[in-house]
Amino acid sequence: MLKRTLLPLIVAWMLTACAAGAPPIAAPALIPPAHLTEPPPATLPEPASDHLDDLLLNHIETAGLYHRTRERFQGLINWLEKTHELR
Repeated sequence: MLKRTLLPLIVAWMLTACAAGAPPIAAPALIPPAHLTEPPPATLPEPASDHLDDLLLNHIETAGLYHRTRERFQGLINWLEKTHELR
């Protein structure tokens, strides 16, 4: 008789201990560096005139904006891959 009541009592104590454990700890939020999340410019620069020199300067400036945005995007991808490995 003692064995029949002892086993359910032990099981109840074990389940109570599991339910009363420490609360789960939330993982810290991973926030990427600010320089990687800057949005690209809303508009592209316009050439000053239709002259070839102005068009060439505008093309160089626009290409520079593209490459800086591409580098930030690649940096964000690298950051995400590195933080994914840490988890």
